[in-house]
Order: sequence, then structure tokens, then C-alpha cells
Amino acid sequence: MKKNDTGDKLLAALAIIVVSGTVIWGLFMTGSPEKQREKKFDAKRVSDIQEIARSIDLYYTRHTALVVGN
Repeated sequence: MKKNDTGDKLLAALAIIVVSGTVIWGLFMTGSPEKQREKKFDAKRVSDIQEIARSIDLYYTRHTALVVGN
């Protein structure tokens, strides 16, 4: 029985190492959740700026002038 217990412990340790390594590799390849969130926010900002630029172009096309503030 002692040999079987050793085999079970070895298998459990190997499983822990494989799972831990997979998680670490996944975080390394995709970046941390914080970095992913920053990339998402950056993409949203770029999209917003592009929408503003399109709106300005459309206004200029329709009115052949831009609004000048005071």
C-alpha cells in the first residue's frame, strides 16, 4: 500500500504543477486582466475619437463651415 500512496502523491503533485504552469502561461500570453481592461478602454477611446471626427466632417460637408466659439 505504501507504494500506491507514493504514486498518488506524485500524480497529485504533477497535476498541480501542470495546472499552475498552464495558468501562468495563459496569463503571460494574454496579459494580466488589468492590461486587458486597459486595452479595452483604449479601443473605446479610439472609437469615440473616430466618431467625433466623422461627425465634424459630416457637419462641415453639410454646412461648408465649422462653428466658431466666442
